[in-house]
Amino acid sequence: MNLIGKIDGVFKRVSRDFTVEPLAKDLQPVILESLRKHGKDKQRQSVLSPLLTVWLTLGLPLRRELSYHGVLDWLVSGLRALGWSLPRRPVQDGAITHARKRIGVPVFRDLFRASAEIASRVAADFHGLVSMAVDGTTATMPDTIYNVLEFGKPRSGRGIAAFPQVRLVALVAAAVQAIVDVAFGPCCGKGTGERTLAFKLICEHAREGILFLLDRDFYGFDLLDATFRSGAHFLL
Repeated sequence: MNLIGKIDGVFKRVSRDFTVEPLAKDLQPVILESLRKHGKDKQRQSVLSPLLTVWLTLGLPLRRELSYHGVLDWLVSGLRALGWSLPRRPVQDGAITHARKRIGVPVFRDLFRASAEIASRVAADFHGLVSMAVDGTTATMPDTIYNVLEFGKPRSGRGIAAFPQVRLVALVAAAVQAIVDVAFGPCCGKGTGERTLAFKLICEHAREGILFLLDRDFYGFDLLDATFRSGAHFLL
């Protein structure tokens, strides 16, 4: 058997039950069910199984200081401790990107909803209230025609940016630093500002027992009045 064949054999042995133990209890059942629901659970003749690809994608933001190959090496490093001989780069350049595309967006949308549901059930952390921080940011996106038409490119006195950007506002459970929900839209244009997006999030989640933590950019009578009328509290 050649080297590639040996690597495939090793990964096939672990692909069915591969997991990241600290997150396994909450996410492993959701990952397996989502892969089945969207028809992504079939094993391809590839080093990267669907299950391993999902965990690899989730690992990328956890180890942002590492390259794609570095994160994969980190995930499977425990196998070496068990005596399995694996190369440091078990897949070719581009294989991880192709594997992520094969999984698609719906699986990760399911995972976000599941993790957000867990975060929304957090216990009160401040005088009987659940602290929810609200904040906004922008993120650079791939320079595709769809992204340009949908989200636009920011402009300045020196011209137009090279890449489109998405504006998003997140609602974060402060005690566990986990995102509960997000609202996003184009980076520029009427009705796409952070306060507009925040208004949508707050109105959807405002209820008694919630304390919204807002910075000065979210001032406005309409926003604060809607929060107050819902029975929620705010600190601005």
